[in-house]
Amino acid sequence: MQKSRLARRNEQFSSAIKQIPIDMSLIKALAFTGIPDSSNLRPIFWKILLNYLPLNPKEWEDTLKENRENFHILKKEVMIFPFDLSFNIVNLISEIEDAMEEVKDSKLNQEENEKKKKMIAEKQLQLEILKDVSRTRTSMSFFHLHEEPEVDEKVLQKLKTNSEEEKKINENENENQNQNQNQNENQNENQNENENENQNQNQNQNENQNENQNLNQNENQNLNENNINLQSNTESQIKPKKPNWVLSLCNILFVFAKLSPGIGYVQGMNEILAPILYIFATDSDPESQSIF
Repeated sequence: MQKSRLARRNEQFSSAIKQIPIDMSLIKALAFTGIPDSSNLRPIFWKILLNYLPLNPKEWEDTLKENRENFHILKKEVMIFPFDLSFNIVNLISEIEDAMEEVKDSKLNQEENEKKKKMIAEKQLQLEILKDVSRTRTSMSFFHLHEEPEVDEKVLQKLKTNSEEEKKINENENENQNQNQNQNENQNENQNENENENQNQNQNQNENQNENQNLNQNENQNLNENNINLQSNTESQIKPKKPNWVLSLCNILFVFAKLSPGIGYVQGMNEILAPILYIFATDSDPESQSIF
């Protein structure tokens, strides 16, 4: 049976990255025709084209490990204050202004003054990066600055079911109270005629009412306990968070700016890095993602 055109293309691209060493001219020629979005080919091709991976596939694992270690070392060396994406940009501006006032007032000794100046410079760089990153590809959830955790649907369904049951119990309780009220009104009308009989009926009804109330209270208490237990366990049943690629974007831009003081951070670098980071993130190999 003749293979489809897509299958033949996939084979052609796959065989190109299995060569030892890989032929870079062939990689460029194939990439120019469009890299298939299958078999994890696209991220691998981009990593080779960007010289992130060596031309010998046998060296990829060691290279990724070395790159990962180097990046973490660089982050520790150049970043005094890690990015806090939960921190409001307005608050960050206020923090910088307060620190500048402290330096201006000369209330600090020389050592503290130097530390404060370094902090101000780092926070100002973070502010520039955060402003741009927060506007990066906003139509894609991948680049959303804040992402709500996904709660297990089973937990939500249980909470919803318990809420409905509690509502029904409350309705029954209200109905019982209305019935008792009507009965009491009828009893008052006939009280003069059947005083002794009504007293006995009232006594029986009060006993029944107390029993119903006790039953309803017990049911409500059990439901409340179940709801509390479910709500307390909701956090443990929240699905694992996805890798924070927004934080990765910030970290990469920051490290580059610190290592390249002659260039620094320039507005728009986030837009250049974003598609590259997105392609890298589609790599099915978790080890290759962990560098960020």
